[in-house]
Amino acid sequence: MNRIIITWLVIIITCYGSSAQKTYIVSQKQATYSLSQSLEILADSTLQLKYPAVKNQPFILFSKFNKKIHPHEAYWGRLTLQSHLSYDESFVLYLGSANYGEVYIESQQGLIKEKTGRLVPLSQKKIKEGRNAPVPLILPEKSDQQPVTVYFRLRNVDHRLVNFVPVLYTQTAWGARFKARNLVQGIFHAIIWTLIIYQLSLFVLLKYKEQFYAPAYFIGLSVYYASVYGIIPEFFLGEAPHINEGLWINSLALHTAFLYLLIRAFLNTKKHFKVWHSIFTVFIVLHVILAIITLIVTLSTFNLGLLLVILQAIYSFTLPLIT
Repeated sequence: MNRIIITWLVIIITCYGSSAQKTYIVSQKQATYSLSQSLEILADSTLQLKYPAVKNQPFILFSKFNKKIHPHEAYWGRLTLQSHLSYDESFVLYLGSANYGEVYIESQQGLIKEKTGRLVPLSQKKIKEGRNAPVPLILPEKSDQQPVTVYFRLRNVDHRLVNFVPVLYTQTAWGARFKARNLVQGIFHAIIWTLIIYQLSLFVLLKYKEQFYAPAYFIGLSVYYASVYGIIPEFFLGEAPHINEGLWINSLALHTAFLYLLIRAFLNTKKHFKVWHSIFTVFIVLHVILAIITLIVTLSTFNLGLLLVILQAIYSFTLPLIT
């Protein structure tokens, strides 16, 4: 009889331990807090799970989640946070990268719902910086012993993998992150556009087509970095994020063709390096075809995952070769 009781106690304790939420304690003031060890996730292959029904599902610690992340599934995450600070503190909760994010924040004050993600219009997001999945979060002071529980659903429609990177930022740290980004990107684009204007001036004055290759390459380079680092969706295309996601992949496919045209013209390979002239010609034709395919696929299926695999395979071959 005692053995039966002990066995049942072990089973109950084990089940409770596996389903219990792991609370992250904010015990001291610091700039950022990594939440990966406290993150629990749940795969939704049906795409039908909704809040609050998902609360009854068995979440698994992210560190113990051994299934492969699938690009066509939705994923729910759960974070339980509690502050031991002596005052209420406003944070930015960065969840990772995804096209769409639905966030439900449960606290003693009630339920707050937020939207986030790369394809969510800027007007629907509380946190405007970047292009990924941040939301605002307030943790009550220590005297309020009730933890804050965050449920969130991430899903991609561009056939890429959802990326979980849960980090808690103070407002100061979050602002500093984007001040640094703006400074670096500002200097970079100022230099790039100075070169573009200079080269375009030479093209207009001298009428040599070779003078067009450099500014065309630099424009593609500028568009790529401004898109990837969130400059374009923040300041220009906030209500059309789909266009921004199409910009970086298409500029990545096309602008390298102008780099090869520039190198071929600068080195006069047709006269001095005939074998390399033929190689560069093949590369140029390949990238033009690739750019056309990228544009068609982006507009028709939005399968950026497939395009990225193709681009990485081609660049892994061509870039080392020209170097």
